[in-house]
Amino acid sequence: MASNLMTRALYPDTPLAITVASCLAVPFKPFLVSFANSAAMELKFLRRACQNKDLEQPQRLHAAAGVAGLAMFALEEFMPELPLVHCAWHCLSATAVATVNHLMADTEQQEQCRGSLHLKGGTKAKWLL
Repeated sequence: MASNLMTRALYPDTPLAITVASCLAVPFKPFLVSFANSAAMELKFLRRACQNKDLEQPQRLHAAAGVAGLAMFALEEFMPELPLVHCAWHCLSATAVATVNHLMADTEQQEQCRGSLHLKGGTKAKWLL
């Protein structure tokens, strides 16, 4: 469910019906929904890092921590007796999640530059200049 909210925040113009359908699909296909939302976030992060040089370093750290975290997750499955692997997985995952804040801030800045503020119910209010 959290990935649905993240996607909604990153893509504020997404129709509400798509968000609702995605939320309704979570109990039946949780991995698919999480994968789709995560893939959308990864693509936006990469695209914005190519356009905004300030996002290059956070995106690289995000990608490295994500890949290393996946490696730790797989290593724990194959060799559960290794010490601290689970701890390393949590630390790397936390790092990957924390770097998404840079993308969220960039998205908010883009929305403000577009001159619109999204209000409850999907309505928009134009900034008074």
